[in-house]
Amino acid sequence: MQKALLITLMALALAGCKTQKTEQDPTPAQNVAATQAGSHLYSDALLDVIADDQCWVSKVNGFAPRAVKQVKADMWQVSTQMDITLSVLKLGLGKCDITWIDEQGHSGILTAK
Repeated sequence: MQKALLITLMALALAGCKTQKTEQDPTPAQNVAATQAGSHLYSDALLDVIADDQCWVSKVNGFAPRAVKQVKADMWQVSTQMDITLSVLKLGLGKCDITWIDEQGHSGILTAK
């Protein structure tokens, strides 16, 4: 049910409709806890991605990635359960550049939190 709700919310957001959030944004304490554990949160209005210091993605909106493919020495392509593809570029220890694109051609840039 959570996956169906997420897909519905994603479809509405991509269609340009305004939606009301059903969950509270992570608090600063939650973000600090993730960083202290060696993980970093990258997000936009649609996605929350947790990656470690080496930019290895462990969660996308709470789900494990479907597949990870190394494209270059410091770049990976990550397929998600929601049919969204992430491009992850390692810029340095704990610094990642993450962008996404879906099957309809919508895209976005995730920012570190």
